[in-house]
Amino acid sequence: MPYDPQIHHRRSIRLKGYDYSSQGAYFVTLVCQYRDCIFGKILDGRIGFSKVGEIAEREWRRIERNFLFARIDEFVIMPDHLHGIIWILPFTGEASTSGNQSGCDQGKGSILGNTHNNRIVDASPKPLNGTQPNSLGAIIQNFKSVSTRKINHASGSPGTKIWQREPYEHIIRGEPELARIRCYIHDNPLHWEQDQQHH
Repeated sequence: MPYDPQIHHRRSIRLKGYDYSSQGAYFVTLVCQYRDCIFGKILDGRIGFSKVGEIAEREWRRIERNFLFARIDEFVIMPDHLHGIIWILPFTGEASTSGNQSGCDQGKGSILGNTHNNRIVDASPKPLNGTQPNSLGAIIQNFKSVSTRKINHASGSPGTKIWQREPYEHIIRGEPELARIRCYIHDNPLHWEQDQQHH
């Protein structure tokens, strides 16, 4: 599956009935409200963060501290969006298979032990109302809420929406896909100018 920014900035098509608290790796894209480039500028293939970009990065890194069952993997904050991989681990305190990654080395953390030999784990019924506790949705909801509050406080603009409502979420189903997504995230700044031409 090719990773096209035009596709991955659209609303999620969630897998019906899938339990998004299941252990495994998930690819997430969050887009700024109105696609405003508030997080910084791309210079020579790297992002120079604005003040609010620094806040967004700091709060993303704090996901592991706020959710002990979650680990962050490769991620990048772009001027108007964020791409990242989040692992949901068992509650047994097992060591992370990933952690904060850089680059797109295919020898990084394994997904096989977390997805029952690359098959989607059996889905559990999802609650009808509200966000499922200890799930990917809970992590993303918390990140968006906390980062929005801190960005608005720093900017003196209470009540301003920072993120589009619907994130893009994708279940990573195997080692080759994990490697491709890591490279896509890592190389995203290099393709910024080309992507902008197609907006």
